[in-house]
Amino acid sequence: MASPLVALAPRIAFVPVVRGSAAFANEVRRAMLEWRPDVVAVELPRALAAPLGTLVAALPRVEVLAWTPPGSPEVLFLAPDPCDPRIEALRLGREHGLDVHLIDVVEAGLEETWTALPDDAAVGRIGAAAFAQAWCKAAPATPPTPRQRILAARIAHLAAGERRVLVVAGFTHLHAFAELLADLTTLADVEDNDPAHVTSIIRPAPESWMPHLLSEIPALTELYEEFREEADIESTFPVATALTRFLESAAERYDEEFDEQVNLTEWRALYQFGRNLSLVRGLLMPSLYELVMAAKACVDDDFGQLVLERALAYTPNQPPDDDIFASEDDPFGLEEEAAESKRRSPHLYFDLGDGLRLGRPAYPRPEMTTIEFRFRRRRPDFRELAEWREEFASQFGLGACSWPPEDERIEKFFAFLRKRALEQVSAEHTRVEEFVSSMHDGLDFRETMRNWHTGKLFVRRERQPPGRVGPVVLVWHDAFPEDPEVWKTTLYAEHQNESDICFYGTHPGVDMVGPSISRTEYFGVLSIFPACHMPDLWGLLPMYRWDTCARILLAGAILLSREKYVAWVAPQPPDRDLVEFARSRGVAIITLPLSSFSRKTLKRLRQAHLLGSKQARGWAGDYIND
Repeated sequence: MASPLVALAPRIAFVPVVRGSAAFANEVRRAMLEWRPDVVAVELPRALAAPLGTLVAALPRVEVLAWTPPGSPEVLFLAPDPCDPRIEALRLGREHGLDVHLIDVVEAGLEETWTALPDDAAVGRIGAAAFAQAWCKAAPATPPTPRQRILAARIAHLAAGERRVLVVAGFTHLHAFAELLADLTTLADVEDNDPAHVTSIIRPAPESWMPHLLSEIPALTELYEEFREEADIESTFPVATALTRFLESAAERYDEEFDEQVNLTEWRALYQFGRNLSLVRGLLMPSLYELVMAAKACVDDDFGQLVLERALAYTPNQPPDDDIFASEDDPFGLEEEAAESKRRSPHLYFDLGDGLRLGRPAYPRPEMTTIEFRFRRRRPDFRELAEWREEFASQFGLGACSWPPEDERIEKFFAFLRKRALEQVSAEHTRVEEFVSSMHDGLDFRETMRNWHTGKLFVRRERQPPGRVGPVVLVWHDAFPEDPEVWKTTLYAEHQNESDICFYGTHPGVDMVGPSISRTEYFGVLSIFPACHMPDLWGLLPMYRWDTCARILLAGAILLSREKYVAWVAPQPPDRDLVEFARSRGVAIITLPLSSFSRKTLKRLRQAHLLGSKQARGWAGDYIND
C-alpha cells in the first residue's frame, strides 16, 4: 500500500489531507503508525487549543465551538468532525501520549475559498501523498502567503532539538511548505502572535442538524468510529461496505415497520442505479443524494425515507430520552422562510448573547444546498402527531370514512379475484376429447401436440360453472378476536359500485400520516358484493365459535353468500370443518394461494387509510402515498 507521507525535511514528514474526509482521516492514522513521530503539528487554530481539546475529549459526541471575530456580523463555528483528518490527528496524539501542537491562526479560514476536488474514494488505494501530488501538478504555482509563512515557521520551531515532526495540513500547502522549509532563514523574521478570543461551547440539540456539522454522511461517520477502534496500519476504511451496512440497517427497519423485505432484484437495481447516478455526477462513491434517490426509485418512497432518516441519524448526539426535540435551549435557528416551508435551511444561526447571527464555518466547505425529496408519506414531528391524534380521536366514529382512491383500487382487486376464481372453476369443468365431428370450444393445442405422432386432433369442451362467485375473503395473517392489538370493524358501501367489507387489522389513530388521516393495515378482509348492509360479524357472539378472525370471516362469507361459490385468498387452505360447513350450506370454497399474487400489489392493498371526516378527503392526497 502506498505511503501517505511526503518528506519535507530530514525530520519533518507531511500528510497532505482534505478536511472532512474519512479516507484522509484513515491516512493520518496510517501515517502516525508508520512515522512514529515525537511531535504532531495540526492545521487548527493555536489560540483555540484549550476549548478544542475539550471538544475532542467529548468525541464521538459532537459539540460546537463558536466565537465572534472583532467587527464581524457573523459567528464563526468549528465542530470536531470525527472524520476530519486534523481531528483524527488530535485524537491519536492524545491516545498515544504524543506532543500535539496546533499551528494555524484563528481567521485562517476567512482567507480561503473552497476548491472543488476529485472524489477521495481512490485515496485508500493510491495514498494521500500520491493524491496530493497529482492534484498539485495540475494546480498553478503561487508564492507562499503570510499565513503559510507562519505555519512553516511554527513547524520549523517544533522540529528543533532533533525531534521528529508529523505535519497534518491541507495539501494545498504542499508547494509552499516544501519551498519555505528548504531554507529556514526566510522564516526568521515571521511575526508570531495569537490574539485572544472569547469562545462558547454549544451542544447541538436536534440530530437532524448533523449534516451542517459533519462533512461525511452522519451514519457513515458513526461507522468510521467503529472502524477506528480495531484498525491497524494495513487497514483501509471500507467506504463501500459501510454504505452497504447502513442500507441494510434501513432495510431491517423497513421490514419491521412495513412487514416488507427488499428483494434481490431491488437490491441489484438499487446498487446499479446508485452507481450510474454517481458516475454521471463525477463521483466514484454515491453521496447521500444518490443513495436516497436510488432507494426511492428502486424500492419505494417508504424505503427512501427510511434511508434518509438512517443516514442523518447520529447516535452519539441522541438525547437520553430519545427525543431530539427535548432540549428547549436550542442555540441554532433557521431562516424564517425555510422554517415556514418545512424545509431545512442551508445555513445555521447562533445566539451567543447578542442576538441571532448567521453562522459561518471557520474553514470553507462546499456550499450546502437544499434538495427537497417528495415523499408522499410525510412523517410528522411529535407536536404535529399529538395534534393529529387528538383531532382524529374527537372526530372518529361520527363521520369516519375511507379514502376513495383506495376504495376503488381494492374493489377492482376484489372483482379480479372473483373473475380469477371463476376461471379456476371453469378449468376444473373443462374436458379434452378427441375431435370427431365438432370443434366445440376450440382446438386444445397441448393435447394435440402431445399426440402429434398419432395424427389425432383434440378439442376443448367447456362447461359453464353452476353458479357465480359471491363473497371474497382476503387474509394476510390470522389473529385471535380477543387480541387487544387487533381492531375489528365493518364498513358499508357508499354507492352501488362498492361492497360492504368486514375486516380486522391495526388500530386507527396510532399511525397518523396527516391531519384527520390515520394509516392502518389489514390483516384480513371480507367483501360482500353487491352490498346488502351485512350484519356486523364482530358483534354476533355465535360467530366466535370459529375461534380466529380469519375463520370468522370465512364462516360469515358462507352464511351471507347468495351465490354458489366463495373465494378464499390466504396463505393456507381453509380448515376442514369450514369446508364441511360450506358444503352443508350448499356453498363451495375456491382457494387461491396468496403467494400467487404480486407482492407489490398486496402491499398497496394492505395499507389503508381511515379519515376522521369526509372533509379530510380534500387534503388526504397530499399526505397519502398512492
